[in-house]
Amino acid sequence: MHKIEQKKKFGQNFLTDQSVIERIVSIAGQLENKSILEIGGGSGNLTKHLIKAKPKNLIVVEIDKDYVETLSKILQSSTVKTTLISEDILKTDIYRYFSEPPVIFGNLPYNISSQILVKFLKFNVWPPKFNDLILMFQKELANKITGKYLTTNYGRISIISN
Repeated sequence: MHKIEQKKKFGQNFLTDQSVIERIVSIAGQLENKSILEIGGGSGNLTKHLIKAKPKNLIVVEIDKDYVETLSKILQSSTVKTTLISEDILKTDIYRYFSEPPVIFGNLPYNISSQILVKFLKFNVWPPKFNDLILMFQKELANKITGKYLTTNYGRISIISN
């Protein structure tokens, strides 16, 4: 496979450290026979580890058409039921692909990560349509998400996420 350059317009930043990827997957606990959504499969590094967890099904959303072939090969070689959706996560009704609430993973692109988080946290019905969100953010945004009242990081995103 030829190396595909990361694209600034998609805010791409790929996970490459295998021990970090393993820790991310382990945070979710037991994934066997669960439904999983991965936002931004990119080069497939996290995808491969999610497949190893033996979920019931794995749906990967990737907007960058350059990674569709790579991800298709990874998903087709799996014994897990998989689907690749080549669309913008912000414009996709992902829940139509699931019969049960999924566990959602994402190493989110920095330029739209707050919009993605808000998409999942703004819901009208309790419980939400997902089981867990395991999302990676740029440090500055993570500080705003966890911002405490009367601090400089406190704002709309911390109110929504709290």
